[in-house]
Amino acid sequence: MQGQPPITHHPDGSLSITTTFNRRIAWREYGDPHGQPVLFLHGWPGSSSQGICLDQPARERHLRIIALDRPGFGHSSRIPDRSFLDLPPLAASVMDALGVDRFFVFGVSGGGPYSLATAATLGQRVLAVLDCCGAPPLDDLADRRALLPAYRFMLAINDVAPWLLRAIIAVVVNLAKFQLPWPVMKLILRTVPPRDRDALSNRARFDEFFPSFHGAMLSGSESVFDDGQLYSCLLYTSPSPRDRQK
Repeated sequence: MQGQPPITHHPDGSLSITTTFNRRIAWREYGDPHGQPVLFLHGWPGSSSQGICLDQPARERHLRIIALDRPGFGHSSRIPDRSFLDLPPLAASVMDALGVDRFFVFGVSGGGPYSLATAATLGQRVLAVLDCCGAPPLDDLADRRALLPAYRFMLAINDVAPWLLRAIIAVVVNLAKFQLPWPVMKLILRTVPPRDRDALSNRARFDEFFPSFHGAMLSGSESVFDDGQLYSCLLYTSPSPRDRQK
């Protein structure tokens, strides 16, 4: 579109634009390229390639999936000390570059809070929003008790020693840059909920999903920690980590 930033095509199939303040925001597209546009927001840690799970269903339903890389994931620039509200203007810039006026928003897991923030911020541009198993507000300790043991463990460490959680995430990120042998991955999958384990125990499905996880690690551990810190806030309306330090 005239007046819009040029779209960069990356070798891995993703696209990106550079917005104001030299911020790059990247995305991938799936489904029907002529269908109704749907902004897809991935989980944590993840990246835009998670949208491949929607490719065939979206084609059948004539939906165009525009899957963003959140700041610091995939090819998107890191934004230190950001909040959930930093994403909507970036999403709007992508939609403007694509010539999309109104669209649906679909956030899954860690993308859930971002989907709600986008719908609240962009108003009438959002036709409807779906928050699928979204990360909950954590003002009630009962919400934490319902989380996976790994998430409860990370939250407990973050409460008393964020520096230690940062170090643990750095180790995990470095290991996750390489796909471990399948027998080892099957052992790791025993730690996830039964339905997730059943889905990912299919080797083809796991190989389809792994690039999303790998894409979250491309910019290093700080980006993964940035995103995770937002979920540790007691409320979605809590100040960002930057504001809490003032």
